[in-house]
Amino acid sequence: MTQHNDSFQADGPSLVGFQATSASITVGARIAGTQIGVEGTCGEGNGVHGQSGSPSDSGVWGENTNHGYGVTGETDSVFVAGPGGGTAGVWGNNHADGTGVKGTSRLGDGVLGYTTGSTHAGVSAVNAGNGVGVWASGNPAGHFEGNVNVLGTLTKSGGSFRIDHPLDPENKYLYHSFVESPDMKNIYDGVVILGANGEAVVELPEWFESLNKDFRYQLTAIGAAAPNLHVAEEVHSNRLRIAGGNPGMKVSWSVTGIRKDTWANEHRIPVEEAKPAKSARPLPAAGNRAELVENGVRALVTA
Repeated sequence: MTQHNDSFQADGPSLVGFQATSASITVGARIAGTQIGVEGTCGEGNGVHGQSGSPSDSGVWGENTNHGYGVTGETDSVFVAGPGGGTAGVWGNNHADGTGVKGTSRLGDGVLGYTTGSTHAGVSAVNAGNGVGVWASGNPAGHFEGNVNVLGTLTKSGGSFRIDHPLDPENKYLYHSFVESPDMKNIYDGVVILGANGEAVVELPEWFESLNKDFRYQLTAIGAAAPNLHVAEEVHSNRLRIAGGNPGMKVSWSVTGIRKDTWANEHRIPVEEAKPAKSARPLPAAGNRAELVENGVRALVTA
């Protein structure tokens, strides 16, 4: 190794340009500079390689004492890649109120998570306090391809399904809005043919009364008037009896019920709720863009 002014250069085809090893002191080598402390470049391999045998330490450690980034990586493909064993491949920790890990990209994904494990997630987010686990903004803010499971209450400003239009699937979409209610209401309906005595019994699922309470009924005679058509017996033993119609008459029926299962009883949705002090204002008027703060979450809202 040859020293040139303030730098060292490896002599010959050696694998290591500079190596410092110490078995008794903490730092094997310390290099200081006014702009770059350590810079590593390589034509084919790693520019800088760090390795640690300690289960509680890092192969490469970067720290910034003046609000900047501890470690920054930049490339045309993946910014920071870390193959991990039983721990994290890449770990970011911020002791103040900044970001633990930040990924930005001009054209690609800012942060990409990928796994082949069937019991793990490509991206996992946990908030150990009372805040938000995942916060996203965009148009749309989220896109899911596949089934989505929500173990909790889904709160939204509106909702619909969107499918290819049945009459013009190449050029149009078809939307339907959700049916809303202030209650946790289930809707059941069907068509039944009355017997020779002008009656019929509607058989409901065996779990019907275990799930529902506070039943409401509606009957509609089809093909002719039936002024005496009525619910002869309310739901009992998961059955509903209809009477007062003409023999052979077709009748459309519907029954609604309010959920009474354990989860519903413990998580009733409030119909009205006072806003926290920080968000005690309505959504912005049509065409306006404003910042909405709710439960400590900042979001840009366009009405």
